[in-house]
Amino acid sequence: PTIHIKVEKGIIKVIYPEFAGIGDPKVQAAIRKGVEEAWRIEAKSWLPERTEQLAGKFGFRYGKVTVRDSRTRWGSCSWDNNISLSLHLMMLPDHLIDYVILHELVHTVHKNHGKGFWQMLDTITGGVQKLEKEINSYQIGIY
Repeated sequence: PTIHIKVEKGIIKVIYPEFAGIGDPKVQAAIRKGVEEAWRIEAKSWLPERTEQLAGKFGFRYGKVTVRDSRTRWGSCSWDNNISLSLHLMMLPDHLIDYVILHELVHTVHKNHGKGFWQMLDTITGGVQKLEKEINSYQIGIY
């Protein structure tokens, strides 16, 4: 069966043959693809903007922000301070998205996960242990 997906203006349309049914694995795969496309559209505009806001608020400097379909990590920061964020962040609550962005921004100052890194992140977020526990309850690509 032919299945079509259309994402525009915050609406995901999945058109499939009536006989297929919503539980059909191909229909389910199309729905997931539609959700990911909607996240991609939203992520590419919102995540760089939010990174800029948080960097300004806390005095961080970074190179550029890219959004990728990363399924192994929420984000990363390169040695030259370019930040890469997973489009799958869009499934998280806003405070955890901010936490991931701040985590990567702290890497612009501390390149590893040493004591200084965790102290700075804890000072900025006011509760790194609680946030780490909360974010670890989510899995990338599980929705």
